[in-house]
Amino acid sequence: MKKILFACLLLSGASFGQNATGFWDKDRSFTKEIKLKAGDRQVVAVTDFPTGTTEFVYRITVLDENQQLSNNLFSLLKSIPDPSGISQGAAGGVFLLSKVNGSDKCRYALFGDAADADKFQKTGTLKNACYAATDALSKDAGRLFGKNFSCTAKKLYIGVESDNWLFSQKIVLEVVPWVDARKSSGWTAARKKEIIALAKEGGVANKMLQPNEFCSCILEKISAQYTYEQYTELLAEEKMRLYSKSGSLCLSQKESNAGILAAIRKDVQQYIDKEQFEKAISLLETTIFEYKLQKTEDVNSLARAFIFSKQFDNALQIFAANPSLSNVETKILHGHALLLTGEKQEAVDKYKSVIKQQVSSKISARKLIESDFAQFAKWKEIDTNFERILSKLD
Repeated sequence: MKKILFACLLLSGASFGQNATGFWDKDRSFTKEIKLKAGDRQVVAVTDFPTGTTEFVYRITVLDENQQLSNNLFSLLKSIPDPSGISQGAAGGVFLLSKVNGSDKCRYALFGDAADADKFQKTGTLKNACYAATDALSKDAGRLFGKNFSCTAKKLYIGVESDNWLFSQKIVLEVVPWVDARKSSGWTAARKKEIIALAKEGGVANKMLQPNEFCSCILEKISAQYTYEQYTELLAEEKMRLYSKSGSLCLSQKESNAGILAAIRKDVQQYIDKEQFEKAISLLETTIFEYKLQKTEDVNSLARAFIFSKQFDNALQIFAANPSLSNVETKILHGHALLLTGEKQEAVDKYKSVIKQQVSSKISARKLIESDFAQFAKWKEIDTNFERILSKLD
């Protein structure tokens, strides 16, 4: 592999246009001084990079006996808030290079795979190296990007080879990772899908036809509270409580529930249209009514589901709990509940109060009453002359 001058390596980084907000991770920076025997090769495994590492800066310095570095690599990097600042020109390369170095030189290579590093140590082969300095150097530094170099995976191996066939060498190896703050939580796309899939198995989501927005909200709550690593350390019982609590927040907090409530109402209407009334009731009761978020349309939907599943007393309780509603459909449904529980005159009074009005732009009160009566007439256990009731409304 061709030797790439440090300044050129840095200059090439400018074209990537990295603007990610992150930090140099001091706690996971790596420094090691090794002694390399004459003509020998050695491989050093760098501490695992933290989650969210997208690149790193390294420095290799060959020292004479008793020499020490005047500044460690992190102390130089901490004044550069963004790694792209290193790419402003050759001066950045000089800035990172050691102020001291010995007269001895070495060659080095960077690997992302242990097997490739092992082959280098045994045979000197540079196959699959992320980067290799084939010309002997007394000092060098560089910056590698995740998109272009495999070394920004979880592991880095530095292989060094002595250029002195008579004496041992003292070499200082330094690596500092740059952690992208947005990726440091560990929530990859695959892991997010894992959470959404689990959320869909939960109580509320399992009752919905289209639970995606609700489950996405649960993911948002969980990922904001925990890193993925922290999440994996939770017990199964803790995860269940976390999903339940997150789901409750998604339903109760106004900043996140508008789209979710719209999806619930749409699902409820689909259940009613398919005459799956128990599903409509269960979904409404465990979401909108549980969190006291009901509007007139929700009262109407629940009442209709109760009436058409022949739970007339439950329907009456809904109207008793919402006495101030004067919606046309509400009065019609209230009339139905009264009629089907034997209160015919009260039912007629309810119908008459709205008979000349529109339920919506598409259907009049009379048409809705007639349509509902046509369904009631199919129930053999209901002994009511619906035609006679209709005649009283004129």
